[in-house]
Amino acid sequence: MATIKLENDQIDEVVLVGHNKSYRAGTKPALEGKTFSSFRYDGVVFTIQSDNPFIEQYTNGTVASIKLIQSKRDKEVVDAEGVVTIVPTDSLEFDSFTSFKQQLNRAEHSFKLNRYKTLASQPVSEDMLAALQAG
Repeated sequence: MATIKLENDQIDEVVLVGHNKSYRAGTKPALEGKTFSSFRYDGVVFTIQSDNPFIEQYTNGTVASIKLIQSKRDKEVVDAEGVVTIVPTDSLEFDSFTSFKQQLNRAEHSFKLNRYKTLASQPVSEDMLAALQAG
């Protein structure tokens, strides 16, 4: 399995192809009554639970990155004569995402940490030390 991380303009290549679709009865009993959304990237469709926060962020255009897991799965193909063949097919699974707000918070945090690192690494002169001790 390989990991794909989509950022910047690559996010625009992820297309919503179906929203709030119901699971077929009996296919996933644990998810009965829930819905999912389908997305397509590079010709491969993947699904995400409709209650996942990603859906709202995607709809609002505030997704900064998406992490997908790429693998192969077996797919049954039936020809015109009814012969079933198992064909390996590309598969994508949604793993995680980050929003612009998360990236901004991370950048602000890094900026603050770097500012303190700079302050902490400054040598203290004898004059400054004497002034601090005289306090």
